[in-house]
Amino acid sequence: MINFIYIIGPIAWTYMFFNIKNILQTERLYDSNLSHKISNNILAGSHCYYTLLLLYFHYTINDGNYLGYIKFNTTSFYIYDAARLIYYNYNKFGPSQGVMILHHIGTILMLNGFTYCGKEFFAFGEISNILIYPVYHFHTLKINNTFLDIGRVLQLIIYSIPRIFIFTYYYYHTVLNDPLWISMPGFIMYMMGIYWSYRLYSDIHKRYLLK
Repeated sequence: MINFIYIIGPIAWTYMFFNIKNILQTERLYDSNLSHKISNNILAGSHCYYTLLLLYFHYTINDGNYLGYIKFNTTSFYIYDAARLIYYNYNKFGPSQGVMILHHIGTILMLNGFTYCGKEFFAFGEISNILIYPVYHFHTLKINNTFLDIGRVLQLIIYSIPRIFIFTYYYYHTVLNDPLWISMPGFIMYMMGIYWSYRLYSDIHKRYLLK
């Protein structure tokens, strides 16, 4: 039954992706490339915000069932997203796609109890993503306004603090308590956080501080 559910989940995410993309193209709102980016961003954002809602209930009500919902939601989404990355990049598969798939595998392992601090790692990781999706949407549509300017700065703060400082604490305990084959995917995720924090800072520095 569990295996069947984890097959249905990615299929449902895939159906939603193509359905949203088809609507955007049918209504001639965006071209194929832009429709693809927007559709995937909508799904990724939906996964993030729904997961944050489930995390809120899990920690406030202290009900273990919500953690089960989170595992199903995230595992299904990451299976779908890994398949999407492979399908759309099979002839140009590179390091960036490989790193993202390793990120997805590492997250699934953490969520399913294979790591010492997996749940905390995951919770702060989702919190750090909270502004990524609206900022990316405005950036993709080239809507430059005050909201986007403020969003970029807030995104740097909200993303970098958990990914650098809080992740450092939890990754330290992961290395102490987990075997190497578990801590290595965590290291990739940890370094991704530092790298993207630097990228966000560099973008802000170039856009606003060098003027």
